[in-house]
Formats: sequence, structure tokens, C-alpha cells
Amino acid sequence: MFADTVVSNCTSAARGGGIYYEGGTFDRCTVVDCTSGTEGGGVCLLASANMTLGVLRLAGNRATTDGGGLFVSGELTVGGCWLEGNRAENGGGICVDGKASFVDCVMTNNAATTKGGAVHPSAGSPSFERCDFLCNTASQSAACSSLSTQALQFRCCRFVGNRANN
Repeated sequence: MFADTVVSNCTSAARGGGIYYEGGTFDRCTVVDCTSGTEGGGVCLLASANMTLGVLRLAGNRATTDGGGLFVSGELTVGGCWLEGNRAENGGGICVDGKASFVDCVMTNNAATTKGGAVHPSAGSPSFERCDFLCNTASQSAACSSLSTQALQFRCCRFVGNRANN
């Protein structure tokens, strides 16, 4: 379990610039200015069972490929997260490869050079409830990208000032 933890200015040649973790719980954690050579600039989570994240702040993180702030594979519930100023090729804020639920989250000023400024579900079908998508940018799908076979769910969410270049 990670609780009341701050991780900053870390680098990984592969996954999880700040934290690489398999299963467990996060609560009241901050990960800033971390970089990964592949996925999960701030945090890379491989969840074998339902994992819970609460009050998580990811800011200024970078990933070369997917999930500048957070890359998650598996089943995940996130409540009260703040993702700001994260960057990646796909999913500047978050890349989801599995089933994930996000509640009361803010994704602002994240950027992707290709798809999903805030969120890119590479596989799976994430759901979002009471989330704000603010001023995110990407070449395609500024707030959230999706494949035609994915069933994304949004409930009581706000999309303001997101911008795609194409």
C-alpha cells in the first residue's frame, strides 16, 4: 500500500517512471516530474485483481509511448484523482488497458502527440463519472480517444476547452 507518499523527478528506461506496481492500494499520493522510456511516465499499474486508487495527483510526467501520467492494465477503480500537464504519444494523462472506473477526477492540460490528450483506452472500456476534461490537446481526440469496438461510458462529466489538431 502507498499512502501519503510523494515521488518526484524519477526516471525509468522502461515502464513506470515514478512507480511500477502490481496490485494494491494508493491513497493521498503525488507523483510529479517523472519520465518513462515506454508506458506510465508517472505510474504504471499492473492490477491482477480490482485495485483502488484514492486522492491521487499526477503532474508533469512524461512517457515515450502510452500514459504520460498513468498506465493501467487490469481492473481499477480511481476516486478523486488530479492529472495535470502530463505528456505521451497516446493518452497524455491516462492509458487504460483493461476495465477502469474513474470518479470525481480532473484531467487538465494533458497532451498526446497522437491520440487521447486526457485518456487513451488502448484496450478495455473505461467509465467516467463526475469527471472534468479541461484544456487537453492531441493530434486526434483531444479529450478521449476510442476504438469503434469500445463502449466508453460518461456520466455527469464536463468537457471544456479540449483541442484536437486534426
